[in-house]
Amino acid sequence: MLKGVNKQIIEVNHPENDCFEKVILFLKNDCDFKRPLFERQCSEYIGSLNVRLRRQTKIMRALRITALLGISAGAGALLMWGIITFAV
Repeated sequence: MLKGVNKQIIEVNHPENDCFEKVILFLKNDCDFKRPLFERQCSEYIGSLNVRLRRQTKIMRALRITALLGISAGAGALLMWGIITFAV
């Protein structure tokens, strides 16, 4: 929620960071605003953000669980094969 109408903002379209389509930065009232320098600093800041998408982590977690289940099933099958083969 935004309160007040006296806010200065900088809107950065298509930032260097692939995770963002658009970034909106709200400036403080006491900010010494020099447009070209400030826009460059904003772009550098946004580009430096290290953001990891949650969707990718969920996919990686699902792949890790699937791999562990596959390894466990393979180890169980190998153990049962060994018991059946060498117990006779």
